[in-house]
Amino acid sequence: MAEGLKEELHLELSWRGDHKAIEFESTGGLTKGIKGEIELDPEFVCVRVKLPFGLKPMRSSFERVISDEMDERLA
Repeated sequence: MAEGLKEELHLELSWRGDHKAIEFESTGGLTKGIKGEIELDPEFVCVRVKLPFGLKPMRSSFERVISDEMDERLA
């Protein structure tokens, strides 16, 4: 899932120390400034995203991309 989002939103990915979360950040392009993490657990997946102020109006578009990617990967 992270790889799909990486390509779609131009993100840099890194595992957090415990290997139960992937942190991501966009450093360029139209998605510059997006930060967040994907937390992995045997019973759930939690995606947290922080959008810079200029991208807040596009929130629903980002939610749709993330939701579609989760549906595709976790179905």
